[in-house]
Amino acid sequence: MSVSIVSCERSREYSSAMASDASSVKVGFIHFAMWIYFFMNITLTCFYLRVRVPP
Repeated sequence: MSVSIVSCERSREYSSAMASDASSVKVGFIHFAMWIYFFMNITLTCFYLRVRVPP
């Protein structure tokens, strides 16, 4: 009986650790995507300002 309780506790800890890891990966990916968007926006803005034809 005590063995099943211990294994249940371990599986719960393991699943919560996996959920925590998945959450941190998701947040990391969103952070990475935000930085990519920021740098692309700056790059394109500089490109358009340099290439545009003056009136």
